[in-house]
Amino acid sequence: MAAFHWNAQEWLLRLSEPAPEDSVQAYRELLNKRAERIPLQHLLGEAWFFGYRFFVNSDVLIPRFDTEILVEETLKAMKECEAHQLGEEEQTGAAAHPGENALLDLCTGSGCIAISLKKERQEWTVSASDFSSAALFVAKKNSEMNQAEIRLIESDLFENIQGRFQVIVSNPPYIDAEEMETLEPEVRDHDPKMALFGGTDGLDFYRKIIEIAPDFLEKNGRLLFEIGDEQGKAVSEMMAARGFSDVRVIQDLSGRDRVVRGTWPKDCTER
Repeated sequence: MAAFHWNAQEWLLRLSEPAPEDSVQAYRELLNKRAERIPLQHLLGEAWFFGYRFFVNSDVLIPRFDTEILVEETLKAMKECEAHQLGEEEQTGAAAHPGENALLDLCTGSGCIAISLKKERQEWTVSASDFSSAALFVAKKNSEMNQAEIRLIESDLFENIQGRFQVIVSNPPYIDAEEMETLEPEVRDHDPKMALFGGTDGLDFYRKIIEIAPDFLEKNGRLLFEIGDEQGKAVSEMMAARGFSDVRVIQDLSGRDRVVRGTWPKDCTER
């Protein structure tokens, strides 16, 4: 339908009509490019994620269905933080202090995680950061397209981040050196390598984030990661060793490890 510029209703109504020659030519060109292993999402300039439409190009990872598990778990974590906050208010009689109901998405790329979370929970303040200015340009376009007001920050992980958050979420680069050689051409040749490669063992970004994140988390704040399906044990052990509690590995619909999450139980001044 993209080559014909018809929506689904027009397509059904015009099935018996001869196809316009210019549309046929456009369709053949799309087929040829797809045969060259150019991702369909790049050819169409869009991808769907968590029920929302996102602009994509070669500056960002194409949003993938597996990552929706991370969004679902993060929404649960946000509700948990709200419940904890409400419980403290009932015990102390004090109102919530500024800075609560704040979330940070590290390595945001297209912005699909941050924007989906903001769309689902409008009352939360959502910040999204990335090292790539080109990726942030895409994220800005997607935030405007989806009418989701998020704060975009150009930052090498926590370098330019200020304040504290109840929830920090990240889908960082996690492909190791060996796996990089086996990726499908659609990924290897068209996704940005800086958004894929996570170091020799794929764990470099997890190490850095887990070490520094407590300085930016509220007490009882949540940290959540997407992981490769063989990284659950390593990442959960790193989080536990750093002092996170209730560390859990969540599986996706295929039964593969997909998300690791934990709680930082201390005040930010406690190391």
